[in-house]
Amino acid sequence: MIPVPYGCEKAVATVHRRNGNDPPDPKQIEFLSADDMNLVKVQLKDYGEYMLNVYSLDENANLVQNVAKYQINRKRPGELYQNNLKNIMEDITNSRQNTSESLDNKKDNSEEQNKRQARKLLHNAIDLKDPRSLEEAMKRCKDSGVPENDPLFLKAKHLLEILEVKEELIAATQKRNLAVLDKAIEHAKSINSGHELDLQIAMAIRLRDHLAKIEKLRHAVLNMESKTVSEIKSYTNPPDGVHQCLIATFLLLGHPLKDLNAWPRVQALMGKTGKESIMRKISQFDAQAVPIKSAQTAKKIIEPYNREQIRDVSAGAATFYIWAVGMIEEVESYGGSEQNDPMRLKK
Repeated sequence: MIPVPYGCEKAVATVHRRNGNDPPDPKQIEFLSADDMNLVKVQLKDYGEYMLNVYSLDENANLVQNVAKYQINRKRPGELYQNNLKNIMEDITNSRQNTSESLDNKKDNSEEQNKRQARKLLHNAIDLKDPRSLEEAMKRCKDSGVPENDPLFLKAKHLLEILEVKEELIAATQKRNLAVLDKAIEHAKSINSGHELDLQIAMAIRLRDHLAKIEKLRHAVLNMESKTVSEIKSYTNPPDGVHQCLIATFLLLGHPLKDLNAWPRVQALMGKTGKESIMRKISQFDAQAVPIKSAQTAKKIIEPYNREQIRDVSAGAATFYIWAVGMIEEVESYGGSEQNDPMRLKK
């Protein structure tokens, strides 16, 4: 019987004989539970050295990681007896001594044994680097009397903080919210004395700067004076590039291309008010809701132009151009709403 690492709820195992060519046999391995512990029962067909690997599974029964490796040495009974005779006799002697011990000594030994078991559990949790396992192991250490200033306990506490902050950074990154991301970055910096989070912090800062740029583009459009928008609407035949910038903008906002090819239709959309106004839609824009094909079409339409070209003919249209370029990049970074990849970032 071999224990499954603490905190590994679902597991599979493989066993093979070292320097042997035995084919894998699933019947050699059986998982059992006893006293709130998960165990692996391994049947070894022959004498020799074996390697047992235990792997954790996710909720979909996919392999996640190798959580433990054990070396098992099956010896012949005579060999085992000769090699361990001294230990066996020592165990008998200790057993006799324990029988004559007082009840107080038994209690002391039991407390020390609980501490040793708790510390061993904490060692395993540190190796697993699993927050839940660490929390449970730390609680058991406290309950068994291990002091909180114990070096192993302090190591586990620091590791738990690091793992929790990593999760916080991941969640903030997926939300892509500036305020949440800033808070997570500052929290990470405050406990990064050992530089364990340098890479995660650098990546989060890079995303934060990108989101700040996106927010700046949004405010640039929303802060446009109404007369600037009216000026764009007033064009009977808009300069080259102006119509294209507005087509790209409305494509990103969810309008079909067939409704945007005629300039009068674009003028009508720019004249809408309330919930249908262009400013309201830009203020509520969600890049994750945009189909990738819409972003690609918008990109193709404005690709022949640059910011300076558009600004030379219309400062207002240039603001929409800059916003559209930034939002196209944002949609592409998500993969678009039509992307079914489960690993795609989600809010």
